[in-house]
Amino acid sequence: MKKIYILIGLLFSLSLVSQAQTFNITSSTPNNTSQTFTANGVVNVAAGVTVNVTVELWGAGAAGIGSAGGNGGGYSITTTPISLSGGAAGTDYTVTVGAGGVVGGSGPTSTSFQGVSLAGGGGASGDAGNNNAGGGGGEGGCATGTASVGGTPVPNGSTPGAGGSGCDGGDGGTGGDNSGTNGTNGLAPGGGGGGKGKGATPVAGNGGAGQVRITVSSTPLPVTLTYFSVKSSQLLWQTAMELNNDRFEIERLLEGENEFTQIGEVIGAGNSNSLVDYSFSDESAVPAGNHCYRLKQVDFDGQYEYSEVQCVLLKGEKTASIYPNPFTNEIIITDYATETASEVEVTDLQGNVLIKASLDSDVKHISAADLAPGTYFVRVAGTVKKMVKY
Repeated sequence: MKKIYILIGLLFSLSLVSQAQTFNITSSTPNNTSQTFTANGVVNVAAGVTVNVTVELWGAGAAGIGSAGGNGGGYSITTTPISLSGGAAGTDYTVTVGAGGVVGGSGPTSTSFQGVSLAGGGGASGDAGNNNAGGGGGEGGCATGTASVGGTPVPNGSTPGAGGSGCDGGDGGTGGDNSGTNGTNGLAPGGGGGGKGKGATPVAGNGGAGQVRITVSSTPLPVTLTYFSVKSSQLLWQTAMELNNDRFEIERLLEGENEFTQIGEVIGAGNSNSLVDYSFSDESAVPAGNHCYRLKQVDFDGQYEYSEVQCVLLKGEKTASIYPNPFTNEIIITDYATETASEVEVTDLQGNVLIKASLDSDVKHISAADLAPGTYFVRVAGTVKKMVKY
């Protein structure tokens, strides 16, 4: 028998654990996502995430007192969003849901979250009963001070007061009748308990519990750019926060082109809550004309976002002809100005120089047999061309 009691106690404990409510907010939580708490719980904000939330509170209902219906719980909503930060390791924020008032016991307790609190029993009470029937409980969810009352019993009659209809919360409990019935409990969130019926034996109803609703009002961004600028061929940018940031891909659009192409990449800081400075030099920033740049920020999971576009006007020089494209084993270079072009460089997308050769003839043949198939940049003085090897 003792083992059975222990098992029952263990199962009861596990059931309480399973009822705990948690609202997990991460960098991918969409706007307007919400969770309603009908019992105490926590809001967990992931590491590196800062988010704004709107908070709605329903106060708990009061129990009926004698033949009078109990006060309904009030309602409030924050007019200014509350900012929550996950810090470096994630942060839990406690949600407290007010308990309804108990007949002959404790009154309703406050509902609260992050310094915003709403006392129980904030709405108006139900009408008092008479010698024959109890009054109905107050409406839940009405703003504090509104005239939200329960039903009115017929004077000196047998009809109990009906519970008040909840504004945006639970209905108030029904009063007991003249045959000596109990008042019913108010419904959550915030319904007041009904008053007791005729006689000394009946009891009034208890108040309904409160409620909290947390709604995300702004989605956290994985990377926050403080600035992004381009001067000549130098790109500079800075981040104030990074979450799961794998890399920045640098993309460029030349005058006369129809789409951006990638010209390099810079590895990101991963996770950071401090200022991080980045730079990239576009060694291929010619020919003359408008050069437009943007950053493609890529997360570890492949999701990405683009920065704003920044453009700069550059002056160019005579451009060389570089062909064929695609190429196989050889790159041919012609029409370059020998007074300014002395060598040719072939680099990969990360800027690593794989081939460097002198320009010592009018037509230069560069052996590319050792290059693996892929994408490369060929630079001759002021000319850079993106090329593909098959």
